[in-house]
Amino acid sequence: MRDRQALAIVTTVHRLSTADALQSSDSDYRGLFEAAHDAILIVDPSSETVLEVNQRACEMYGFVRHEFLGMRLDLLSEEVEKSRSLIRETARGGLSTSIEAVHLRRDGSKMLVDIHSSVINYQGDWAIVTINRDITERERTRIELETSLSLLQATLESTADGLLVVDTSGKIVTFNQQFVEMWRLPNELVDQGNDAEVLDFVRDQLLQPQSFLAKVRQLYQDPEAESQDLLRFKDGRFFERYSKPQRLGGKSAGRVWSFRDITERKKAEEATRHHAYHDHLTGLPNRMLFEDRLRHAVAQATRGHQMLALFFLDIDRFKTINDTFGHAAGDRLLVEVAERLTSRKRSGDTVARLGGDEFLILVNNLRRVEDAARVAQGVLEAIRPAVVIEGHELHVTTSIGITLFPHDGADGETLVKNADIALYRAKDQGRDGYQIYAPDMNARALEKLMFENSLRRAIDAHELLLHYQPQVDTTSGQITGVETLVRWRKKNGELVMPGDFISLAEDAGLIGPLGEWVLETACTQGRVWHDAGFNLRLAVNLSVHQLQRPGFLDTVSRVLETTGMDPHCLELEVTESAVMQDPEQGIRSLGKLREMGILIAIDDFGTGHSSLSYLRRLPVTTLKIDQTFVSGLGQDDDVGPIVKAIIAMGHSLGMHVLAEGVEREDQHAFLRAHGCDDMQGYYFSRPLALDAMNELLHNR
Repeated sequence: MRDRQALAIVTTVHRLSTADALQSSDSDYRGLFEAAHDAILIVDPSSETVLEVNQRACEMYGFVRHEFLGMRLDLLSEEVEKSRSLIRETARGGLSTSIEAVHLRRDGSKMLVDIHSSVINYQGDWAIVTINRDITERERTRIELETSLSLLQATLESTADGLLVVDTSGKIVTFNQQFVEMWRLPNELVDQGNDAEVLDFVRDQLLQPQSFLAKVRQLYQDPEAESQDLLRFKDGRFFERYSKPQRLGGKSAGRVWSFRDITERKKAEEATRHHAYHDHLTGLPNRMLFEDRLRHAVAQATRGHQMLALFFLDIDRFKTINDTFGHAAGDRLLVEVAERLTSRKRSGDTVARLGGDEFLILVNNLRRVEDAARVAQGVLEAIRPAVVIEGHELHVTTSIGITLFPHDGADGETLVKNADIALYRAKDQGRDGYQIYAPDMNARALEKLMFENSLRRAIDAHELLLHYQPQVDTTSGQITGVETLVRWRKKNGELVMPGDFISLAEDAGLIGPLGEWVLETACTQGRVWHDAGFNLRLAVNLSVHQLQRPGFLDTVSRVLETTGMDPHCLELEVTESAVMQDPEQGIRSLGKLREMGILIAIDDFGTGHSSLSYLRRLPVTTLKIDQTFVSGLGQDDDVGPIVKAIIAMGHSLGMHVLAEGVEREDQHAFLRAHGCDDMQGYYFSRPLALDAMNELLHNR
């Protein structure tokens, strides 16, 4: 277009010059010359001076016509050599030539000029005509456009989203590199630009390709529609897909697709959702998720007239394990139990951790009550195999309470409550077993709860008291020691024996304060007897829960210090079975007590099946023969040799041997004849209240 315009102007100028019409203002050609939109300069090629200009040249450069005439052309150009070269090349070749050069206006401002030059016949001689167009604004616009396009391209490439632009027929117009990388498009496929192959490659990666294509077709049918949806990939990725119409001049020109990879966000959301409904330690469903599943299971069972079972279980003596080996070991045990429970469940059933060592199992679609019992038996068997914790082989058991829908409750809350009651009944029956809920369990549970609350108040209300049973020398009959025995006298005067409340105190977590009260009260009285001149050995029974309780050794040390009790006169008794629950821990704990000077007695010896190798390592000073053996003396021929062997073994290990439960003369005679050191039992004295014990000591 620019070349055709230049040719027309040159032709006009040529005609003007040949007709000498440039001197005539009436000439039609002169009018054309002056009306041209470009500046026209006729230049003498030899002197490179201006011979003629049109009005547009005057306006463009800021000179009047007479100032132009005779002006050297290089005065108009900042690029002098470029302007001279243009004139020389045009004159030499006689051909049209064009350049872009920076020219100067009269006021010194600059402009970019597009210059076309040709040779013409001017007034009988040849000259150079230059057609100059100010392209300063056009160039500025071009630079701005290039800058804008560059910025747009940089923006497209810097965004984290994959962008794709298509026309109204779905043909690819442009895209950014992020789009290629997100969809993992091969370079050769991109270079080919085959839209159908690109679409096939994209579709094959998706989990639901038909849904993807349906959305694309829907949007092409409705060019003005906008869309946002989620794409799921076969490899687990997630993309958010956005689409908006592209408009040019108010008309639809295509569509822009934007893809954002939200895989990590979806994983984080899923992890958050999982944590909200699952136990962080075992990964099992937590209470919230279990209650939701139980609610749905009850609704479904109601509609289908089906039976389901709920199992409430916990780990027997878990607190002892936790206190002995620490919480990290306890956590490992919980994980192991969770894995064993999960391995036994059927598809569709739920195993959940309620908290602590408590677990729930929901079993759906049972046909008979016997099916629930069979499942419970399987759970017990799954838990029984030994678990190795920190090198120790532990034999763990569980107790289970079972409720059945619809027999034992019409809703989940009632089922869980009654299963909890049945669980405590299972514990009362000796643990490592299960109990199916029965209505009368509620009354027993309430009675037990009331009893527990009364015991709590008894400790604070000073309803507890100690009785004392003398221990005497077998040969001389002198009182050598006293065993302290706790009693609970209720406000109504009823006297409760320890066998009726010690296990309850252990289960309720009251054995700590109860045991501490017994130890402090006994040591206070022991110091009184010592100051009165009675050189007695004071025996105090220990529960295994006390021995394994954190801070127990500190408690003993504090009691000795506050009461002034001589540790060499204090004997702490622990049962053989309690020690054998964890012999290594027993060796460590009892050893520290022995280092304090305290005497150690193994109570009920012969009933706990202790290993002689462990017995030899225990820091025991006294061996107490269990009364079940003593009661058989003179009545069972097999008992005598066993008692003699225990006495001989104890003495061979350097231990003091004491027989408990002596009630008859023949028992006394047998024990004395075979060298038993001390005895206690009704043959000498029943356990006595403090006043009676003081009277006995003074009379002896």
